[in-house]
Amino acid sequence: MITLKEALKLSAGEVIELRNELEKKIFADRELGAYVEQLANLPLDKLGAGVPIAIKDNIQVKGWSVTSASKILQGYIAPYNATVIEKLLAAGLAPFGRTNMDEFAMGNTTENSYYGKTLNPLNRERVPGGSSGGSAAAVGAGLAVAALGGRRRTSGGCSRKRYRRLDTPACSILRLRGAKADLRTREPLRPGLIL
Repeated sequence: MITLKEALKLSAGEVIELRNELEKKIFADRELGAYVEQLANLPLDKLGAGVPIAIKDNIQVKGWSVTSASKILQGYIAPYNATVIEKLLAAGLAPFGRTNMDEFAMGNTTENSYYGKTLNPLNRERVPGGSSGGSAAAVGAGLAVAALGGRRRTSGGCSRKRYRRLDTPACSILRLRGAKADLRTREPLRPGLIL
């Protein structure tokens, strides 16, 4: 898989080829369940023509169905772009598919989604972690150059308990938070990342 740094150097024609290749790979591996569209048998949501970035299903992208992997939000269409989406678009990056997650980001396995569970791309008998397991699985499986996931300090709204983030190390990928890299695994890193 191409790295984000390499993807940013591609010509417009090469970006189109990359997008087409990724879309074919995404739908060739529906069982993984990294994307909502894989599990729900829907066409891939896309915005813009830049380097494709997978987007967690709780981040607002204008005109997209954003459900936080919950039945209760079925039919909700985002009326605006989140700030991070505006910044991606301004940087020449483009939202490309909704990644699966634990419902309302309340979980550590990405098994608790209205759409179904996400499998770990390295070992399908294990979970990819959560709640951004869809984003981690997409990057780890080479189905995304990079992905947006959520930053969660706590679980279930409890401000006193801290939970270690499991999704990125479970899929052996690098997670960036602000300007810091978070390396919590001794496994070889995949050439992708979650932002």
